[in-house]
Amino acid sequence: MTDQEAAPYATPAANPATRYKRWYYDSSPDGEPDGVLTIDAVEWDPELAAEKRRDSLTQELRNFFAGAKAREVTSFPAGPMGGRLSCGHTNTDHGEATVCAWSAAATFGFLTLADAAPLDDAAPIAVTFRTAAERRS
Repeated sequence: MTDQEAAPYATPAANPATRYKRWYYDSSPDGEPDGVLTIDAVEWDPELAAEKRRDSLTQELRNFFAGAKAREVTSFPAGPMGGRLSCGHTNTDHGEATVCAWSAAATFGFLTLADAAPLDDAAPIAVTFRTAAERRS
């Protein structure tokens, strides 16, 4: 989803709008996004760079999931890009969702899946999205 189609979802999700890069995924014709991928990198965000100097990867994830009021937060292998990955369940304006977040030396990102998925199923999906989006040269 892009431009006008994504606009109704971008405003409530902004934190602030310039800090993260965000992509919306919709696999069904209902017009509601099935997933939202959000990535931040020290390359473009001095605030994240300061957080990376101050907090451990574990603390970053702890802060994120506390802010998301997530339940059943579970750690998983972070995949080929390294760092740490955890997933949990949270409530949104549209119902229960699954959120997976990762933190590494230079990035922080999360994938929100519109439906509550088993965490064991969500983690590999998050790794796949992350691996595709965080290509390093």
